Amino acid sequence: MIKASVPSLSLKPVKFLVIGLISSLTVFSVVAAVAQSRNLLKNGSFEQGMQNWDGPASVNGNYDCSGGSRRGNCYAWFEDSNSESILQDFDGNFSGKYRASVYVKGGSGSLAVWRWCGGQPPKADSVNFDSSSSWKRVTVDTNPQGCNKIRFEVYLTGNINRLDDASLYPIF
Repeated sequence: MIKASVPSLSLKPVKFLVIGLISSLTVFSVVAAVAQSRNLLKNGSFEQGMQNWDGPASVNGNYDCSGGSRRGNCYAWFEDSNSESILQDFDGNFSGKYRASVYVKGGSGSLAVWRWCGGQPPKADSVNFDSSSSWKRVTVDTNPQGCNKIRFEVYLTGNINRLDDASLYPIF
């Protein structure tokens, strides 16, 4: 039997670096995929009309599946929705940060995430948006650490508002 004299020590650091890099990328990819698959909002794309949505605007809300949505087939639209809102509530023991997002077109308004924590009055993280003739993404980050309830809410202040692709995800 012939034994080759190959310096194995010089290859080990490179091998571990490559394996470590691949492992880190794999873990990051899996974590990112899990986070992206955990949209807390139900029917955020309005493919089932106003199902799962509450708030004054949900009663008067319409949905359109004839084209013109940002993605998918449908979007929600509201006419003369001045000072009304559409929302979803979530109960639980929250930890970490969350990102709320919605695509808007038409009238102005605001996106808010309300937090109820430890018997204190609710607090909100929010952002206003102006009217727009094309789809525009609006986002707000929140940290409901230790809270027992959060609310995703879009306030509508324009004449005709369109909403699509609403989401509420944990972020890292």
